Amino acid sequence: MTVIEEQQAKYLIKSLEHHPSPYLIFHKDEGIEWMNKSAQYVFDTSDIKSLNIAPIISLGTSKKIEEIGSSFQSDVELTLREIKFFLRSRVHEIPLNQDESFFLVEALAQSEAALKALKNTIACLENDRIDMAYQKQYDLKTGKLESVESLLRLKDEEGNIIPNDQLIPLVEGESLFSLVVLASMEKLKDIFIFKKEKNLDFTVFLNVSAYTVMQE
Repeated sequence: MTVIEEQQAKYLIKSLEHHPSPYLIFHKDEGIEWMNKSAQYVFDTSDIKSLNIAPIISLGTSKKIEEIGSSFQSDVELTLREIKFFLRSRVHEIPLNQDESFFLVEALAQSEAALKALKNTIACLENDRIDMAYQKQYDLKTGKLESVESLLRLKDEEGNIIPNDQLIPLVEGESLFSLVVLASMEKLKDIFIFKKEKNLDFTVFLNVSAYTVMQE
């Protein structure tokens, strides 16, 4: 790499350091080499070793440094500590020399609120802050317990409930939300154990909607 190329690389990193979108620099052989402040915020880490991206396949042939790089949208498979999910991204392949290039991965989010929702959802998954609330449903004519609705509840660091409509609408389109649903189904085992212990017979519904209301 020439002095000019080094200066260009430094300028690229400097210009993206405080960009509101999360950016990662990913080398085909070396893995993740850098991430900006926004990525550190969303993934709650400044240690690139805690992140890993599955191999990204180039859409073109080897590029020379004077050629135009390529850009494409892709669901990048990301491993963050103990969880694995797909992240909607725009991938920029930037040529270095005749045989080498690197990827600039931009995580796509609609807004700052969407980034915060992504961060909080990851925190809930990693720290087991996904819980369920249960609501009985009766037949008004017979007074018989017909079913129990299990409602998704996400909690913050202090154990306070985060309203579903603050997170779910912003992450429903992400593969990360499927991990939330799976975690909810794991929690759902408790109600079936309760049914068996009490010898009760009722239908259980799982509700992971953004807009649910608990009745007093």
